[in-house]
Amino acid sequence: MCNEAGQGVLKERIKLAIAKLNQDWRFCASKSKDGADCQDLNIGVLCDKKARSSRAITKRQTDNEDLYDVRISFPAQSDPVTNVNTNERSQIQKLLQSLILENDAFNVQDVLPNTAADPTSLDLVSDYACAPGHVVVGADCVPCSSGTFYSTTNATCQVCPIGTYQSEVSQLECKACPSIAGKPGVTKILGARSPKECKERCPAGKYFDETSELCRSCGYGQFQPDEGQFSCKLCGLGKTTRTTDAVSELECRDECPSGQQLSSEGICVPCPRGTFRAQGIHPACVSCPIDRTTQSAGASAVEDCTLPICKPGMVLIILTI
Repeated sequence: MCNEAGQGVLKERIKLAIAKLNQDWRFCASKSKDGADCQDLNIGVLCDKKARSSRAITKRQTDNEDLYDVRISFPAQSDPVTNVNTNERSQIQKLLQSLILENDAFNVQDVLPNTAADPTSLDLVSDYACAPGHVVVGADCVPCSSGTFYSTTNATCQVCPIGTYQSEVSQLECKACPSIAGKPGVTKILGARSPKECKERCPAGKYFDETSELCRSCGYGQFQPDEGQFSCKLCGLGKTTRTTDAVSELECRDECPSGQQLSSEGICVPCPRGTFRAQGIHPACVSCPIDRTTQSAGASAVEDCTLPICKPGMVLIILTI
């Protein structure tokens, strides 16, 4: 009769048999320091119930009308495995099948009379499973590389998101960039592998200049709506902005003709006296050379800076003939 005492006897017999086999073949992936003991060995002995696992041995012991349903699972090495004494190589399933069917290692008739194995019920099932931080590639467990982390949600290696990095392999999460200038650091690309890739998070309207390691304004004719960027976006052809820190494409305006520039209201106004601007060359009006000015507002070239600037106490007399 299948009972708790019989379950305990059968479980202990199976444990000893697999442990003895593992001493010679070392097929258990989780093992003791000397490699002999099979750690994470799970043995379930039930009455009148069936079960399977990723590496399972399902075996029934009959006692009149009662059944012992046995489920065994353990993390195993990749096939084939090698005998530590003879260097013989074998498949793990073949070793287990021989242990049960040929060696009759699970025989418990000495303590449980009239209990015998049913060879037709033996079912060996293998499935690849890797330790956390590893994924199955072919028949091997490969660690997630630096710059990635192991996602427990979909059991794959995922690249580290922007603003994080991972310098080690087989990790379950990425590390957040340290704070720089009072804000969380940011990375230029996905999959950063070092904290050195973390840079200052520049505000909208600016970008991080990798040469100077500083935040720079986008400049005229460009904009950037997002913070933490490493470049700015160009306005369309013939468009410009009235400031160097534009944060929206809506700030892009039609470029003013020569001699004019965009005002703070977004309309074209003449360049003030003493400045000039050429369309397509200068984003805004620029000052004349030192000690020079223009005759009037709206100058379009440096050649218009023809008049000298008088010193205090002096007046400019223009003679016309």
